[in-house]
Amino acid sequence: MASVIDVAKYILHKKNKCTTMKLEKLCYYSQAWTLATTHEPLFNEDFRAWASGPVCLELFEMHKHTFVLHDKDFGEYCPKVLSDEQREKIDVVLDDYWEYEPYELCEEVHQELPWIEARGDLWPGEQCETIISKESMSAFYVDYFPKDEETDEQKAQ
Repeated sequence: MASVIDVAKYILHKKNKCTTMKLEKLCYYSQAWTLATTHEPLFNEDFRAWASGPVCLELFEMHKHTFVLHDKDFGEYCPKVLSDEQREKIDVVLDDYWEYEPYELCEEVHQELPWIEARGDLWPGEQCETIISKESMSAFYVDYFPKDEETDEQKAQ
């Protein structure tokens, strides 16, 4: 299975550079899209409901104290790690969200149930280590993202 770092490498490979805040949110939405459309995680790592939106600790540890990341900052991207279907899911997220500024992605996710529920009654700036569950992401985003087209085989049944 791919890791969140593999997904980050792919995004950086496709876009050449990205702010760390934006990269965190793009990885989050890549996981959400995959959960909603396949009901399987893209990677095993979890996101925490931080005040700035979802943050994956494993990814954060790789980029903390950095504002902008460039292609190869995490090493070479290996195309064999992600399947064609996984790359397609990530590409859709990039098509939908790349033009957003990092703060706009934060505002977007702050309006969505998985982050809101994980935050609970915390004050806006209060740090939170609560995990945003994959189950809540799958349940919420299944209606948020468009459904995949049925395959010819599924239509025939």
